[in-house]
Amino acid sequence: MYLILKFKSIDLIIKNILFFEHNKISKKSLIIIIFFIGLLIILFISISDYRKLLFNQRKAEYEEINRPTITFEHDNKCTKNNLFYENEAYKYYFTCYDKDNFYAIVNGKDKLSIKDLLDNSKYNTTIDVILSIMDYQNIEYKIENKYPNFKIEIENPNNENISAPTKIDSEIAKLIITDESKNNTSPQFNVNIIPKKSGNEIIDIEFELFNNNGQITKKITKKVEVTIDENLSIQYKIE
Repeated sequence: MYLILKFKSIDLIIKNILFFEHNKISKKSLIIIIFFIGLLIILFISISDYRKLLFNQRKAEYEEINRPTITFEHDNKCTKNNLFYENEAYKYYFTCYDKDNFYAIVNGKDKLSIKDLLDNSKYNTTIDVILSIMDYQNIEYKIENKYPNFKIEIENPNNENISAPTKIDSEIAKLIITDESKNNTSPQFNVNIIPKKSGNEIIDIEFELFNNNGQITKKITKKVEVTIDENLSIQYKIE
């Protein structure tokens, strides 16, 4: 822009517009001005189109990694080799399928086991997403808790939104909290207790109710007393 504004003809027309001067502009100068205006318009359109192209490419890449399309490929042979995934708190089993012959096809190109998809791939997805797709495709499975667990129900008569922790670390245990609510009126959470070392501790689990404006209307604290012996056996009492 600095170089363009240094052209004499453009400098004259700017002075005519801004300072009400009456400099004469030759026909040749007008042609130059029109040329540069056209050049600027073309440059602006090109930059806008290029930015749009980059945005669409990055959006497509983001969607491919963070919202991948997942289908399943498997045979129908029933076996007992059906533990297809496990994490800190749960084990996930097929009711019938052989885990070694069950694959997730991601974005129509990558063929992965469920474990590799969740733990060793570039794709950002969760076991809950995988299970929801299995539900939709009528693939039967079961979930097994690895440790003692209990349920917490929260009173929410006004059907407000609820916020809950997903993990709580204490000195002796880790709590993994899963939302199993079917609606906001009677929210329910499953709490798994994963032992770390022997001891006794009262652990607070804090919930917050908030309205549609994001304002907290109520805080609810549930207390659980956890006792872990030297063999990492767990006893608990909900206060």
